[in-house]
Amino acid sequence: MTRALLRGLWLELLRDRAALVMVFVLPVLFFLVFAFIFAGGDGGGSPRLRVVVVDNISDASSQRLVAVLKADTSLRLLGEASRPADEAEMLVKRGKADAAVVIRGSLTEAPAEGAATEQPLLILYDPARAVAGQIVFGRLQEAYTRALPDRVLARMVDALDTRGLGVTPAQRARLKTVYAAMRAATGPSAEDPGSEGRALEQAFAPPIAQASVVAQKRSQRTITYYAGGVAMLFLLFAAVQGAVGLFDERDRGLMDRLLAGPGGSGTWVTARFVFLTALGFVQVCVIFLVAWALYGVPLFVHLPAFLVTTVAAAIAGAGFALGLVTACRTKRQALALTNVVILLVSAIGGSMVPRFIMPSIIRDLGWLTPNTWALEAYDATFREAESWSALLLPVGLLLALGIIGLLAARLQTGRREVL
Repeated sequence: MTRALLRGLWLELLRDRAALVMVFVLPVLFFLVFAFIFAGGDGGGSPRLRVVVVDNISDASSQRLVAVLKADTSLRLLGEASRPADEAEMLVKRGKADAAVVIRGSLTEAPAEGAATEQPLLILYDPARAVAGQIVFGRLQEAYTRALPDRVLARMVDALDTRGLGVTPAQRARLKTVYAAMRAATGPSAEDPGSEGRALEQAFAPPIAQASVVAQKRSQRTITYYAGGVAMLFLLFAAVQGAVGLFDERDRGLMDRLLAGPGGSGTWVTARFVFLTALGFVQVCVIFLVAWALYGVPLFVHLPAFLVTTVAAAIAGAGFALGLVTACRTKRQALALTNVVILLVSAIGGSMVPRFIMPSIIRDLGWLTPNTWALEAYDATFREAESWSALLLPVGLLLALGIIGLLAARLQTGRREVL
């Protein structure tokens, strides 16, 4: 008896394509996406961050540092190092670069005694990509050690000398010869410093400062990003659940009554589209109101742009869900297809993993998903000194997806007259 029941359950699973997809295909797809993001992307397991380097000194030492940064496989340098610092800062503000490195002072000359000085190396970062700033700090720290080991050793000797080591003039003369030999042996292909070198690097950290390119607090920018990502993810799920209700209405005979009237199936689908759009709009507003109340996200300062973006996102979610659901013939097919598609576009589009740590291939693929469009639109909405022109592309894509999805749903229901 047990064997017969097990055989019946197995045959039922084999006949159910939706269940097979959910059990065997979806887990594999998710594994491949996340494995590629965290282990198989550019430069191995490290994210390949877009970095702008500004060399205001342009001497032998700074050029060696820039050469080592260019050879770093976890970084992708944008353009030449001679661009203005203001331009680099604007690239970070607009999200075109994940961080900027500014060489603003001499890397070899010691500051005058008693003079108020600033660190010669500066990292500019966006608080919404705070992790990117920390990664770039670590890579710059290692690059400084490899490019300027003589300077690292000189800083160490100077620090010990001021604490009573008592370096004699003859010893300093010999150290100059050592420094010269170390400079000659460095470059982009220098060997890994090893555990002792990394310990020395931590003990005598290079002169690096960090500064945010926006006035908002780090937590606010981070919360804004994740609010947009989570809002779009659950907006899509809510829209799908609402769109699947078309099957229940069909089974209750509502579709037959509508077909007998003047409106037909088009009115049926359009009414559902308007309802799902309104529901998605309210859902996203609730999420951002919580972010405003608990984390101080400046929602009302950017209210007009926020409303435009949220309406576009809600239209996109409703149209996307209706287009997918009406392409299926049964409720089970619709649930299986929409769950797979929504989870995949959310993973690739940045709702589950921050886009800036993704490999460039996945980051580019994200532009095929509504999640990326929504994230880019919300990022532009809450970015300081941002013009409305930055919203045109992502908002336009969201609106186009919603309208195309609605038209496709009306066409499909009109052809079959029933789902």
